Amino acid sequence: MWIPVLRKILHFLRLPLRGKVSFIKTGKLLYATKRVLRRYPFQQAVSRLKARAENPAAGEFDAGVVETCHWVDIWGSLLPGTYNCLPRAFTAYTLCRRQGYEVELKLGAALGGKEPFEAHAWVEYKKRIVIGNLPDLDRFHIFDSFDTFLN
Repeated sequence: MWIPVLRKILHFLRLPLRGKVSFIKTGKLLYATKRVLRRYPFQQAVSRLKARAENPAAGEFDAGVVETCHWVDIWGSLLPGTYNCLPRAFTAYTLCRRQGYEVELKLGAALGGKEPFEAHAWVEYKKRIVIGNLPDLDRFHIFDSFDTFLN
């Protein structure tokens, strides 16, 4: 049980200072994203998160898409509470957009699975899923991409 946590700590310690700062900022943003999603109605939360993602002033974060999404997943497993697909996908989307990557946040739903209604969020970069991939993702009907959700 402790071996994966120790590996994550060793990975963090091996990062250069700039990487450590970026990793910590990832955790802070994931926590803040979850708070926005819990505090505001969905439409208002989406509007706030979209504005945050398009803020070029916060662009000092510098990591690749895959590394960014990996860090979001690590924080999602380390932070207390449940960090499901929605805050993870919003956080990865925000960080990648701030770095200038053209990523898309997808929102989908499936009827009649384990639950009567299931929703899922994931991020795609160049038509590849970089965070939120599921083995049965094809059963989710995509509502819309996040970029056109408010239009």
